[in-house]
Amino acid sequence: MSAARDSYDESSAGPSGPVELLAGMFFLAWAMAGWASYLGNAPLRRSLFAGADPGPALLPLILLWLISLGGVWLVLAGLWRWWAAQTQGLGLPAWRSHLAPAGFALSLLVLIWLMPQTGFRLPAAAFCLMWLWIMAPGGQALTAWALRLPVAAVIAFSLHFLFAKVLGVPLPG
Repeated sequence: MSAARDSYDESSAGPSGPVELLAGMFFLAWAMAGWASYLGNAPLRRSLFAGADPGPALLPLILLWLISLGGVWLVLAGLWRWWAAQTQGLGLPAWRSHLAPAGFALSLLVLIWLMPQTGFRLPAAAFCLMWLWIMAPGGQALTAWALRLPVAAVIAFSLHFLFAKVLGVPLPG
């Protein structure tokens, strides 16, 4: 093995090159959609310095520049790290490390599909309970379930109260 590989410490490395590269491309895609929307809205662009104040176009312009520059930074950092990892023989993390995020995305899609049929509270409580069980250690003990069940219910009902009652967001059931 090479000396560079022996001295590599995964805990301090931060995100890998491909992860940063993909994140940068994600933000650049959103920035391109935002720029297309901004450039296609002539009345908004005309309001930029039409009066004494900068107008409503200033905030989208600032955000678009920040998202664009951040995306470019992530892409460049990802390419640099990826190139450095390739020259040092380092690669992506094990495929098993991607199971939890993939499972979270899949369970979120199931939650979205279930909400119109059963309402918000029951699938949200099941979603919270499942992820409390997956992410917390010692999930098999009866006391763990006795604690997780009310916590999941409180989270689901609190979210329903916050969004439906306080913010006025229409939720199913």
